Amino acid sequence: MRITDIIGDWLIELPIVEQALKRSDTETRVSGTSQQVIIHLIKVLKWKDPYTYTKHISDLDGWLKPIYLLKMKQGYPKQEDYYNWMFADLINEHDIDNWVSTLFKYNRLPVLRTNKEVYAIIESVMKQLSIDFAARLDYKSIENYLPPRPE
Repeated sequence: MRITDIIGDWLIELPIVEQALKRSDTETRVSGTSQQVIIHLIKVLKWKDPYTYTKHISDLDGWLKPIYLLKMKQGYPKQEDYYNWMFADLINEHDIDNWVSTLFKYNRLPVLRTNKEVYAIIESVMKQLSIDFAARLDYKSIENYLPPRPE
């Protein structure tokens, strides 16, 4: 084995070597993951469920961190790309009722917000996430973007 092969293999295994994706692959990954993000944001914002809140926040962080880390061959996505792929292409204010209706098992829980309020908060959260992701600000937790929980 040549020394260049050994060094090349070693470099590939370093965590600093990132794999860049095509734009279409990045869009597919972000949009696919964002559907689960939206569903879990609805769960967290719509109903009071102290037993699963922490789990949902952990799930959201587990999905959003990889979105933040995705890199395209041309660099990182722009703010408009993040916003469209994570939110605008997936849901609008008329769809929120349909998204909520799919979560019928949560209907037994106390309601914190109307569907319209939930939509407005999700829109605001996604807008700020897309700005911060594009600016490459360090992502810590979705809780930093959510309003305080009503008691």
